[in-house]
Amino acid sequence: MKKKSLILWLVSGLATLTAILLAAFSCGSSTSNGSSGGSGDDAADDDDNDDASPTGTVHDVTVVDYAFEPMTITIAVGDSVRWTNTSTMQHHAENGNPGDPNAGDLFDSHTLNPGASYTFQFTTAGDYVYFCAFHPTLMFGAHVIVQ
Repeated sequence: MKKKSLILWLVSGLATLTAILLAAFSCGSSTSNGSSGGSGDDAADDDDNDDASPTGTVHDVTVVDYAFEPMTITIAVGDSVRWTNTSTMQHHAENGNPGDPNAGDLFDSHTLNPGASYTFQFTTAGDYVYFCAFHPTLMFGAHVIVQ
């Protein structure tokens, strides 16, 4: 019976390791530039030219490993959010939920390479949910609340 338990434990561990590796290596290879609306800057460049909101405040969201920090941020109409990837892997931030047909219709960072940032100015009040398209099962349900 011990041999069967060991085999089950090894198979379970291998499945977990496979899932982690697939998530890490399926970060995507898209390098599309630009944004779909608003005042987003080029996510592929690292020049920190993030003055998308000359009259508003720029609020920072950090992408760390498989998380957005903070998960929920509250800002004023006219303010901007700057997502900065401090991880060692590529990430992505786009409005909506995984599987939504309209995901990315307001903002879409495209590929955020390690060290890159993307800024978007919010001009309408609302609760904007967003996720990482490269890691949709791990990074979803984050919110920008615009008042």
